[in-house]
Amino acid sequence: GVHDMPRFMSEPGATPQGLKLAQTLIMTSRGTPLLYYGDELAMQGGPDPDNRRDFPGGFPGDTRNAFTAAGRTAAENDTWNYLAKLGEIRRSLEPVRRGSTLDLLDEEQQLAFARVTNTAAVVVVINNDTKPAIAAFDVSMIKPIREGAVLTDQIGGILKTNVADGRVSIDIPARTAVILKSE
Repeated sequence: GVHDMPRFMSEPGATPQGLKLAQTLIMTSRGTPLLYYGDELAMQGGPDPDNRRDFPGGFPGDTRNAFTAAGRTAAENDTWNYLAKLGEIRRSLEPVRRGSTLDLLDEEQQLAFARVTNTAAVVVVINNDTKPAIAAFDVSMIKPIREGAVLTDQIGGILKTNVADGRVSIDIPARTAVILKSE
């Protein structure tokens, strides 16, 4: 089980950005997502039993309470808020919870897939590279995504692209994920 393995943030080269990308994949893939306590803070934890360290807060004698925004560091709040946003997206967009999966792009550092129901679809694009990339792929087979549609990122709300000739092309910053939905 998860409790027998080192935490994500204790793996060599792990970063909060990498954790966010991994959690985006987990929260948008088919099946029930698993969030191990403390990952919402990018908590450290090596081999067992260090991976089971107490969550900071809620216990007698704790010096801080990370259950509250004031009790978390700025970096912890950044990860917390990102994962909370992923939870909101999963809750509000049915395709993320119940849609079938359609792979759209599989490059060494970029991945794109759609989650599709009969009436709606979202497209998840992940750039794991340390530099920006252009992710371009066909979406013409996804019925709920129409030609000319504007697709807007639901995580940050800034990145947009449109469907032209059945294709999407998006400039995606380094170490970034987007969840695109038709407006």
